[in-house]
Amino acid sequence: MFSQPVRTAGFNRFSRCRMEERKEIFYLVSYGLIRLLNALPYPLYRLLTAVMARIMADPDNRINRLVANNLGVIVPDLPRSEKRRLTREVYHNAALDFYEGSHLHKREFLANTRLEGKHFLEAALAEGKGVVGLSAHQGNFPLLLAYLSRQGFPVATISREVSNHLLENYIQASKRLSGIRWMPKHPKATAARQMIAWIKKNRVLVILADQHSGQGITVPFFGLNVGTPSGPAVFARRLGCPILPMTVVRKAGHHLIRILPPLELQKTDNPQADIEANTALCNRTIEAWVRENPGQWFTLLSRRFR
Repeated sequence: MFSQPVRTAGFNRFSRCRMEERKEIFYLVSYGLIRLLNALPYPLYRLLTAVMARIMADPDNRINRLVANNLGVIVPDLPRSEKRRLTREVYHNAALDFYEGSHLHKREFLANTRLEGKHFLEAALAEGKGVVGLSAHQGNFPLLLAYLSRQGFPVATISREVSNHLLENYIQASKRLSGIRWMPKHPKATAARQMIAWIKKNRVLVILADQHSGQGITVPFFGLNVGTPSGPAVFARRLGCPILPMTVVRKAGHHLIRILPPLELQKTDNPQADIEANTALCNRTIEAWVRENPGQWFTLLSRRFR
């Protein structure tokens, strides 16, 4: 009988090194491909990514089955052909938004942007308590931040680093060029202190509150009870600041940023009940945006309903 080979500590270290090497090669190749695509003229990039989106929308793909399941929650009884069309739309819009987000320092992208509801933000800041901007991973949200910053509003957001350190450095450089201010999401205690301090200075903190949050609270979203970020409701309850819904969508030939009136928040003697009710209200606000433009909601590519 043959004995099983013993894997030594040296072998394990070698395996880990090989794994790290493969990961670095993947990071380098994917980063190089993205930089190459982003160097193309925009019309050519639009055409090329439209073709790529059509290829990637294969309904037998694991990610696309996830998209189809998510669409089934949002729009029940949606025909399969329509699900595939929306999947192509999500991929193409994501590609266009990444390109534009990397070039926001160029005037033409911000010049093709329209803003509605500016007076709501001005009025909210006039109260002197800061503002929480409720937004979502829909449309070109970096453009929303850059545009409001160029308009003179003190705007920032929180951001989680991507695992590809080369791509993360590229994204951070693009943000700096575009005038986008952000706070790292981790460590969480530091991020919380920074966000509170920012709001207390009568500034605008934009929170993308549409993705799954294991550390949030469970409230309804499209009829399902799911983990939801409670940050907007918590900050509003603790600091007394308004929550202003802010959304951006791609229209024919331009982007449209809409700032809506402040949400009518519940405030009682039960803070936890208020936070739950107001988080559910935030979800209902985002639901309306998604139903209006499902092909621009990039959270379709994630496991939102779990």
